[in-house]
Amino acid sequence: MTMRHITLALSMLLCVGTPTAQRPTTSSVEVDGHALSVLTAGATKPGVPTVVFSSGFGAGALTWADVQSDVAALTKTIAYDRSGVAGSQPSTRPRTIQNLADEMHALLGAMHVAPP
Repeated sequence: MTMRHITLALSMLLCVGTPTAQRPTTSSVEVDGHALSVLTAGATKPGVPTVVFSSGFGAGALTWADVQSDVAALTKTIAYDRSGVAGSQPSTRPRTIQNLADEMHALLGAMHVAPP
């Protein structure tokens, strides 16, 4: 599935909504020696990628709760608080783009989810 197909599917979903919206559940996942707060909803479906929500500007995963619950009707979804944000513990590593990407990949690995 291409990014264009995913964008189209998400756009259609957001326009019409879905009657089977699922509220995310919260858990904690150990990554690089500290705990990250994670919200998950939906189920893995063959051929459909997991959708990962990542917030910026210090916002937490709950920012995505309404959108995540709608998208979860289509596939598994993950939203997480980056290190030091909201419910996640701080990291000892500097906040560089590379470290943020490494953290996301480590989180997905710990959750046994294929990375993007």
